[in-house]
Amino acid sequence: MISNSITEPKEKVETIEVLNNISHSYHKILVTSYLELRALIDDKNPIAMDNKDLFEPAIKLYERGGFFYRREGYVYINGSSFLIADVTWSEQNPLDIRDEVLNAMDRGFVE
Repeated sequence: MISNSITEPKEKVETIEVLNNISHSYHKILVTSYLELRALIDDKNPIAMDNKDLFEPAIKLYERGGFFYRREGYVYINGSSFLIADVTWSEQNPLDIRDEVLNAMDRGFVE
């Protein structure tokens, strides 16, 4: 949850009705964390405001019909998996997720 890293938002997002319609626990946590970030932005929290695009990759993945989930130390993204412990997160460069780049990847044109 984003509030574990920043602070609790003034609004309790757990009471938002749409969360009751999400049956997958990991997706529910993701949506709850996104709503917390938005609530913190509404509260003018500077850390939240600096990280307003934090969920953009996940949103784009879902919008484009993709999926991901975490199980037993792995993350699965559209049928591919990697062990979380094997990733050196500090050495990862941000991916270009502009629509034109993703569309090219969908057509098999990967740089």
